Amino acid sequence: MTATFSKPVHVLVGLGHILKIERVLEALRFLDDCPGDCREKRYAAATCRAALAGRADVHSARMALIAFAQKRDMLVELTDAETMGFGAIQAQRPAPRTKFDS
Repeated sequence: MTATFSKPVHVLVGLGHILKIERVLEALRFLDDCPGDCREKRYAAATCRAALAGRADVHSARMALIAFAQKRDMLVELTDAETMGFGAIQAQRPAPRTKFDS
């Protein structure tokens, strides 16, 4: 069984680089790669490990990851249009007018 989040969590990992985390294992790897130590990081990692072992639910792991990302100012909240990609945003723009339009 893959422990997949109901909705991805997006975090800023560098200047303009956003990481999309969709699974508990991805969250745990992200937390392990983050430098430093704080209560939120330890709790998020422990909750992810517990979710992978079946001792905690996936939603709790997601919420712990979000709390850690907020604490570090890494959480990126994307609109639905942004999560669909650039093409979807571009498609919402009106078509340019031509000389043949009345």
